[in-house]
Amino acid sequence: MFRGIAEGIMRGEFDKAVRELAPGQDPFDYVIILPDWDGAFVASTSLADVSKRLGVAVFANGELVGIVQDEAPVEGVLNLVASVMG
Repeated sequence: MFRGIAEGIMRGEFDKAVRELAPGQDPFDYVIILPDWDGAFVASTSLADVSKRLGVAVFANGELVGIVQDEAPVEGVLNLVASVMG
């Protein structure tokens, strides 16, 4: 039951993120929401207390670039993305 609710919330968040993209950008190239139902990914990172704090992992070319987990992650995430984009 809770998983279905969580999936609905994630779908809503995906839809909100897609609306923020520029026209012509393929959402599946820019927005990925990865549910970690068994906690394996979180356990393999430095993320902590993800039930209460947002954590964002940035990947490029299949490699983990970095993780941002704070109250206002946007600037940190943009910095990680910029470091990859050059």
